[in-house]
Amino acid sequence: MMVDDLDAASQFVTDIGGELTCGPIVSATGRVIYARHPDGTHVEYVQWSADIRAHVLH
Repeated sequence: MMVDDLDAASQFVTDIGGELTCGPIVSATGRVIYARHPDGTHVEYVQWSADIRAHVLH
């Protein structure tokens, strides 16, 4: 899932009782976390870097 604020996404996951399973990781496209929600759903949250965002979204 793409997000504008990875730190806010991390906080959201912990606020709802989920857990971060990996990250944050810095990649070529930005920052990434992996999380498990309370219902067992695994989600990848990605915050693109400004350069990638501009390139892809114009």
